[in-house]
Amino acid sequence: MQWITLLVLALASNLDNLGIGVGLGLKRVRLPWTSNALIAGVAALATAVAACGGRTVALILPQRMANLLGGMLIVVIGAWVAWSGGQNPSSDTPNRPTDQDGRRTSTFLRDVFRTPSSADTDKSGAISWKEALLLGIALGLNCLAGGFAAGLTGFSAAGIVILTAVFSYVLTDLGVRLGRYAGQQWFGRYSHLISGFLLVALGLYECLA
Repeated sequence: MQWITLLVLALASNLDNLGIGVGLGLKRVRLPWTSNALIAGVAALATAVAACGGRTVALILPQRMANLLGGMLIVVIGAWVAWSGGQNPSSDTPNRPTDQDGRRTSTFLRDVFRTPSSADTDKSGAISWKEALLLGIALGLNCLAGGFAAGLTGFSAAGIVILTAVFSYVLTDLGVRLGRYAGQQWFGRYSHLISGFLLVALGLYECLA
């Protein structure tokens, strides 16, 4: 049952990758496999650090309390993800102006979810390794809380890290293909809501288990 929970947690933490990928595909921005692998690596690293932090806290708390806190954390994260997705849908906005003169990292992280094609800062039509690193940081932030909750509830740190990397790569690549060939924006618009509901359901299960 633990592996099913890990699968759902990793999937929910990486659904934004699908929406970002769709946005890139719609604008015909290429994502080389090396750049996608770098994004997945950053997400895995963020998850690993967070899971270690959660495991450290779990050593101090009784197991039942750690599980309960981990479940509550996942519920809160899920509710916030679903709410923020409704406020700022990650659909691409063609007429949105972009800053070409040294955008701050915080601005990049915010704008990339609103306009995924803004990740291509040099307008080359492809995501370079530098742009992939920034994009990986943006998407990796979504994995921090999930990794911490996984470590807090005693799940396999190696398992959540591996699954995060796999889902990150696969969902981002799938999103680019869907955006390029199918032209569907549905995934980008509702990925936050789907991810949030999955996390809330998973958190409630952990609280009641």
